Amino acid sequence: MRLCASAQCARGASGDARSSGGGGGRGSISGGGGASGERTSSDARNSEARRQQRGAARRGGGSRSGSSRRALLAGLAGAGAGLALPRAAQAAVPDVAPAPGLAGALARALPFPLAGLPLQPEPVRFPRGNLDQRFAVLLMRSGYDAMDALDFVPRQTFEANFWKLRQSELEGYNLLYAPLRMRQGDLTDPLYLDFISFAQYAAISQEMRRPAHVFQEYYEDCQGVGDDEPCESGTRTVTRPPQFDDDAALPQSFFRVAGDLIYDGLRNGFRGEQFGGPPPAPRGADVAALAAGAGALLDVMVGRGYALRAEVGDVAPAPGGGPGGGFTVRVTGPCNLWSMAALGARRALVTNAYDVMAVDAWLHASGRAGAFELQLTESGLEERWTVA
Repeated sequence: MRLCASAQCARGASGDARSSGGGGGRGSISGGGGASGERTSSDARNSEARRQQRGAARRGGGSRSGSSRRALLAGLAGAGAGLALPRAAQAAVPDVAPAPGLAGALARALPFPLAGLPLQPEPVRFPRGNLDQRFAVLLMRSGYDAMDALDFVPRQTFEANFWKLRQSELEGYNLLYAPLRMRQGDLTDPLYLDFISFAQYAAISQEMRRPAHVFQEYYEDCQGVGDDEPCESGTRTVTRPPQFDDDAALPQSFFRVAGDLIYDGLRNGFRGEQFGGPPPAPRGADVAALAAGAGALLDVMVGRGYALRAEVGDVAPAPGGGPGGGFTVRVTGPCNLWSMAALGARRALVTNAYDVMAVDAWLHASGRAGAFELQLTESGLEERWTVA
């Protein structure tokens, strides 16, 4: 079966990107915040990690949210609706062919739920290349920052539940890939990124099923504070931005905001690193130019380890000679291959289809609206894009 989607959701985000923890896990995700002892232990670990991150930033590592990233989030606030080069594979990769049971109906737009997926996706059975560290951080941060922009869960609640979810999933994932072992904590390892991004999106989806509109959130303000000095901290009242008030629209809004953050990082740089992402297409560009621009964006991602290769083809103008048209994207060996299937299996409300989010954001930055059909395969993702 084929997965159909259209990106017709409102754009927008509000507020500064606040920090949130990271990690990954297995089992039921219907629980709440957890026991106080677990929360205290998690908070202590997160506090120490934040202290180390502040020290690294002051030594020249850069802040978690640079000025361009803050400007992007600020610019998204209140916004209305808007309009391959091959990578050498380390081993033979199966031909792109539909994987039985790995596809299902998509209602309107990514994120899914996907229907009819196996409860336990098979492991990826071929090697994938390592990722660039800063690029991998960009992918993970886009999820955290998009969640923060939508303001539907307190940060401390998400951190506690995220930690418990990834711990519960960890043993099963390790058994699935045994005797291979992921390099836990190393985002350059595709096995680890596949796992931790799954856990991140599963936790975000879990919180979207019980979204808050007004809540108390713990914060730390560390600007101008030395490495060994305590940060100003406390709690503050957070109200969800009015453009994201509709609970049912949160998945589509998350997809759009996360995509904008990924594209902004690839285009304008992230934490001091430039990736060379393409600028938006000129107004009125034909479908051939749009396909070429999408291919250039995917080449940047592939060059940083996102997939073994990504190819754009089957370019076709719109019937009747209109301004739009369509093209096909085939991504082989993406770093998130297992996690996309695993998120679909649990009918997650959001899915980590990073390249789809990035291409959609690039099209919107170009003033164009895109719709897509997706086919998950044993070796990657096939995407048919239609552009108006």
